[in-house]
Amino acid sequence: MNTQQNSTNWLVVLALVGGIWYASQHATKVDPGPIAPGYSPSPEMVTATAQIKSIAASHPNDAKRIAPFFSAAADIVQRDSTTIANTAQFQAWIRDGSILRYQGTDLASKLPGFSDALHAAVTSTVGDEQKAFDAATRSKTVELLRAICWALGGTTS
Repeated sequence: MNTQQNSTNWLVVLALVGGIWYASQHATKVDPGPIAPGYSPSPEMVTATAQIKSIAASHPNDAKRIAPFFSAAADIVQRDSTTIANTAQFQAWIRDGSILRYQGTDLASKLPGFSDALHAAVTSTVGDEQKAFDAATRSKTVELLRAICWALGGTTS
């Protein structure tokens, strides 16, 4: 009986592992963001993200690893209509989200100056005063986040 139970347990484990593997290979992939290959930002956004692009050029592989965060952030801001109500909340969200996303990883120190460059890009585009996150500001913010992803060398399909 014990041998039969052990065999049954192994079959269950094997079936679970096989099922998980199969699901991971055949799962529907979710598009992580709204940036298509070939995306080109407006001249205003190219200027706003020039410092980020320069930092990314010095560390292209590391920059590409963080680019999806900004692609996903663009998608979130584009879909949100209630959570981020003003520019101060956005500033805090993008700052804290970036910190939380990369702290304790090898990326935390691989892009020197990135945090300052990110703050400068956000401030120059969205501003640093607290104002309502109206449709125009939201649209400009989405455009900025897409441009940051682009500057980091990232694209999504």
